[in-house]
Amino acid sequence: AGKSTLLAAASAARPKIANYPFTTIVPNLGVCDLGGEGSGLILCDIPGLIEGAAKGAGLGPAFLRHVQRCKVLLHVVDGTSEDPIGDFITINKELKEYDSFLAEKPQVVVLNKLDVPEVKEMEEDLMEELRKA
Repeated sequence: AGKSTLLAAASAARPKIANYPFTTIVPNLGVCDLGGEGSGLILCDIPGLIEGAAKGAGLGPAFLRHVQRCKVLLHVVDGTSEDPIGDFITINKELKEYDSFLAEKPQVVVLNKLDVPEVKEMEEDLMEELRKA
């Protein structure tokens, strides 16, 4: 969905980037320097979760514990997905089922693939639906 690409663009991290889903199989960290002393953040690219992750499906349990340490969750939503809103809802459901505290964390949502004409055309509607989800 573009998580590794975002991490590489915002930091000196060099995660594996490929043109297929679930490229990331280990968490990747990157330091993002925001200019002033002490003003920066650490970004963590967590492997994509699948439905059932909270109950042990896929690599979910191995990585959901890392998410517990994060102060803010940044979701990269693939605008070319058949159901980007459903994907976002599924991830949040898995987070909540794993640990209800995760559902309370601040979230930032990034809609990507806006360079694809069909996604660009739906941008406003998708963003409105993501805000409601």
